[in-house]
Amino acid sequence: MRLYQRVRKNIQKLIDVNPAYITVTRKAGIDDGAGGYVFTETTLASIKVRLFNRSVMTISSTDGGKLDITKAKLMCDWCANLRRYTSTNEDTFVLNGEKFRVLDVKDYRVDNFTVKKEAEVELID
Repeated sequence: MRLYQRVRKNIQKLIDVNPAYITVTRKAGIDDGAGGYVFTETTLASIKVRLFNRSVMTISSTDGGKLDITKAKLMCDWCANLRRYTSTNEDTFVLNGEKFRVLDVKDYRVDNFTVKKEAEVELID
């Protein structure tokens, strides 16, 4: 067994410690040829993930307003179908009744093979 295969196996063990299953809804924009976009919504296959590193950041303004931003990270299999948030793409999912948006996705590599994906997500509901 090659090194990247052993790492993928160990990543699966880490995810299996506290797994969650999410179904991603992808809203994607396709160029309409007239300078705009036509958006479509697609439901993707279920993905086994592990949510970790959850934190809340509070932003206060001088007029007494407050904004709480909840962010977390999730770890998933190397072949998971996740995309980062852009003006023409939005991946969202619901976990334990809370709706999250995928902000960024990073591939981790060993020997030039992707071994896992890690995504930064934010609570949007």
